[in-house]
Amino acid sequence: MCGNYWKPDKLYLNQFIFVNKKVKTLVKGILLKLEVSPIIILQADYGTASTFSDLEYLTAETVKERITIFKMHIIYLKLEIKFCTIL
Repeated sequence: MCGNYWKPDKLYLNQFIFVNKKVKTLVKGILLKLEVSPIIILQADYGTASTFSDLEYLTAETVKERITIFKMHIIYLKLEIKFCTIL
């Protein structure tokens, strides 16, 4: 990769803001539909660039390769806490 990969930082920042808004909307929507508050784990990374080397000439396939690493785990816990008194 060339040294000016992050040069268009304004575009990167705009993408970052856009994705954050989408993720917040997604999580809020999930929380509104559930009776029990879950633990939500989001995992994301960018994919490989194994099938191409020049990021300036992306195709639909190479973009898909870069953005397909996203997972969401929703864990429901129903905790029942009982207290007992020992005399």
